[in-house]
Amino acid sequence: MLNKARAFFESVAGKRVAICGIGNNNLPVIYLFLKQGAQVVACDKRTEDDLGDIAVQLREAGGALYAIGQRHCAGDETVFTAV
Repeated sequence: MLNKARAFFESVAGKRVAICGIGNNNLPVIYLFLKQGAQVVACDKRTEDDLGDIAVQLREAGGALYAIGQRHCAGDETVFTAV
């Protein structure tokens, strides 16, 4: 199982990955992908002002914020969303 997880994260290193929703469930996911070398694009319906410190921390960690204040992710990224 660990080999499959390791292979998965090696496959996303350096690729753009979109995470739809910057909530409590997705924050650890966002940081995990960043740690594994993915170029994370985090999307949320809340504005950057509404996200406050979370937006600042994500940018400092290397994440990009996209579609802030909108209800969708767009582009050619691989998209992961919490269910």
